[in-house]
Amino acid sequence: MFDIRPYQLELAKLCKRYGVRELALFGSALRDDFDVVHSDLDFVVDFAFQESESYAIAYFEFIEQLEALLGYPVDIISQDALRNPYLNLPRLEQDLRQLVDVSNED
Repeated sequence: MFDIRPYQLELAKLCKRYGVRELALFGSALRDDFDVVHSDLDFVVDFAFQESESYAIAYFEFIEQLEALLGYPVDIISQDALRNPYLNLPRLEQDLRQLVDVSNED
């Protein structure tokens, strides 16, 4: 299991910088089968904006910043993808661990 707690403050700062309203961790990082050598970190992200150019820049820069901060490869999936019926991800929603939620902040 990956201990995300020491990174909470920096994660919140990154989320504000890149317009992320919500950030949640899922996958092997939350289980005992996390491999410190081979595993990556999986996140669900909800960006506050959806304009294509701004979104694309924020998406890729946010991944780079997460990888630099956490020291692991990072995969992210958008919050919208969870609602896509073609992806069939209901179990993933049950396994999420909310890390940052700035959706109710000014």
